[in-house]
Amino acid sequence: MDGFDEAIEAIYSAAFGGGPWGGAIDSLCGAVGANGLIVNPVRLDRPGMLLFSENLGSAIGDYERDWRHRDRRIRVGLQNGAVIAGRIVTEREIGITAADRTRDAFYQEFLRPLDMECFAAYLYQGVDGQMYSISAQREFGRGEFEEVDRTNIARLGRHLVRALDLAPRVASAVAHTGSLVTGFDALGHGLMTVDRQGRIEPLNGSAEQLMLRCFGRDRRIGHGRLRPLGDPAFETFVETVRSRLLGGRPVEPAVIDRGEGKRILLQMLPAAPIDPGGGTSIGAASALISIYDLGSLRSASVRDLLFRGGLTVGEARVAEAIGSGNSPREAAADLGLTEATVRHVLKTVFGKLGLRRQSELAVLVSGLKAARLDRS
Repeated sequence: MDGFDEAIEAIYSAAFGGGPWGGAIDSLCGAVGANGLIVNPVRLDRPGMLLFSENLGSAIGDYERDWRHRDRRIRVGLQNGAVIAGRIVTEREIGITAADRTRDAFYQEFLRPLDMECFAAYLYQGVDGQMYSISAQREFGRGEFEEVDRTNIARLGRHLVRALDLAPRVASAVAHTGSLVTGFDALGHGLMTVDRQGRIEPLNGSAEQLMLRCFGRDRRIGHGRLRPLGDPAFETFVETVRSRLLGGRPVEPAVIDRGEGKRILLQMLPAAPIDPGGGTSIGAASALISIYDLGSLRSASVRDLLFRGGLTVGEARVAEAIGSGNSPREAAADLGLTEATVRHVLKTVFGKLGLRRQSELAVLVSGLKAARLDRS
């Protein structure tokens, strides 16, 4: 498929500040044969990013202002059970017929002039708890999206949601610590390099600790490099990274299950736009890898989850206090701040999380508390 690899690179580059989101979505749009693409957070009780391909331009403003409430596609699919996380659907599965499109003003007055009467939507549950609708659109004359198109939309959609999860945490970590290496360490994310010989070098304490906890003695040490032994999934991941360094395809994230609750997520990061900082340099012969303990979410506090969602430590403290039912005056007294400071921080929190009132923040915090209980 033309542009598939480039689309993956563009998505992760945008997550790490190396390119615009609109351009990344454009590359994804072209790779799946769509005329436009929209990434829409489905759940209103959780924060999420609204993204769209640049070619839609001012039409997105029209959509949000005049047409979003008349876009019934996902709502109908959720009601009749056709739309669930991990499945890709078109109008056919949802039950919207050609006759329905002819009678529907949303199709005729908004979608048709944009050549976007057909869509394929992929729903994915993000690590942040948000459910995203990734909708590719094209003109009716080209027909419904075929199976190969649907498969490719799902594959690229999974990369996009991972990038959406990474982006705010990377930005917050770097802003607080001045470098990616120490910033990831503060989040409990390990960073390490893999070179063309498959040798691994941890760059921060979190990487070293996770490698030790998950692999223990099953590793080989030499010349300051580490290499786990006897884990086929890890060895396969390393081999795909080596292949990428030699010009192969982009590397899919991998989950390594070591048993006893030891599950780690490995992701190859786009080294080109990243300056790890902290006295670290990444050469063309090495790849930058993040390693993350998936089990750590079980013990994460609501404040930790808010921080990982893009808030600063101080903002997360205020958000948790207000979202737990305290008034700004009560939160100020508990946190040792002035009421004016709490209200100022609260405005920033609302802006970052896409919220408008305290009741919405209360719903979000309640959801995070429930999510922690579900994971434990």
